[in-house]
Amino acid sequence: METLKMTLEMIPSDPVEKGFPDWQMAFCVRGELGAVSFILDTRSGSSDVSYHSYKDRGQYYTEVENCPFLEGETCYCDGSIGRGISVANTLRARGSFAVFKCLAEQYNTVFDTDLELEQQSFCFA
Repeated sequence: METLKMTLEMIPSDPVEKGFPDWQMAFCVRGELGAVSFILDTRSGSSDVSYHSYKDRGQYYTEVENCPFLEGETCYCDGSIGRGISVANTLRARGSFAVFKCLAEQYNTVFDTDLELEQQSFCFA
């Protein structure tokens, strides 16, 4: 059975200012049809949830070449700042695994599937 793959990356987003780097936390769940990502800027607190599809899904989706969430493939992407705020609140209240569960629910809704998250654990040094 297909499962959704989870990834979490810390990405430097801007040059270091006054000795403090600006980082983005990039959460992603990916399946055969596409991906759903959540980006949180650690300095400003701004956030976004985006949907990445291998196929064009309509007027609100923008074509993006070399999509990092679909392993460099071209994707059709749509985002939501409002959902980003909701997911950021989930991260603060319930932690990172709750974010992955939320993204998995959104993946299943957007792509009309019923997939579960892969069994995986994270370790940060």
